[in-house]
This record gives sequence, C-alpha cells and structure tokens, in this order.
Amino acid sequence: MQSFKNILPLLLLAVLLGCDSPAERLFKEQIEITSEAADRMESGKWDVVYGQGISQRMLENLHKQQKLKIPAQERQQLEEKYSPQMKKARARLRNAWQKTTGKPASRMPGMPPGESGPEEAKPDDDKRPPSQ
Repeated sequence: MQSFKNILPLLLLAVLLGCDSPAERLFKEQIEITSEAADRMESGKWDVVYGQGISQRMLENLHKQQKLKIPAQERQQLEEKYSPQMKKARARLRNAWQKTTGKPASRMPGMPPGESGPEEAKPDDDKRPPSQ
C-alpha cells in the first residue's frame, strides 16, 4: 500500500500532462485521418465509397475546429507544432494519388480542398470554380 501512495502522485501527473486541449485533439485527428487516407490509397484499397467517407470525416473535423473558435494564438501554436506531421501526411496522400491515377493531386475528387492540394482552403472553397 505504501508503494501505491508513492506512485499515485506520479500517475496523476502523467495523466494531467497527457491531456490535450479539444483543439489539439482535433489537429491530431486531422493528421490521423489524412494518414489513414494515404495508407488506404497506398495499399490500393481506395474506392469511391471510402473517399466519400474520409472526405466527410475531414470536413466534420474542420467544422468542429471552426465551432471551437480557437483563439488565434493557440491556433498558430498548434499549426507550428503539427505542421511537419500534417505536411508529411498530405505529401503521402498526394504522392499516392499521383502514383495511383497518374493525375496531379491539385484537386482530388471527394477530398476537401487543403487536404489534397498544396494550398490551404476553407471547407466552402470546393464550391468555387478553379481560378484561371
């Protein structure tokens, strides 16, 4: 029993340090979704139904981020912290798309803009015609 009392403060500290903010969890989830899509495409198991489902999950995540109204400073910190991981996941997805289809990944069907293309975009941008 004495050893448990010695370990309890360490366990509480580990739990508290492991708790992410809701915004950080959404950033991590977006990276996971993008990586999952890249895995699926690299394995050759991508299909239209899966593409629609993953697109929906990405859009839902982006809408949750918007609903949170993440303060600019926190958003900037999270973008800086997770930018390398997100860029890596997006690059994998773009490369897998190009390898699978032979087409540039600037606009992958069924994927929200910003996830498939090199530039960032808001969820409503997919309704606008491409600029010429």
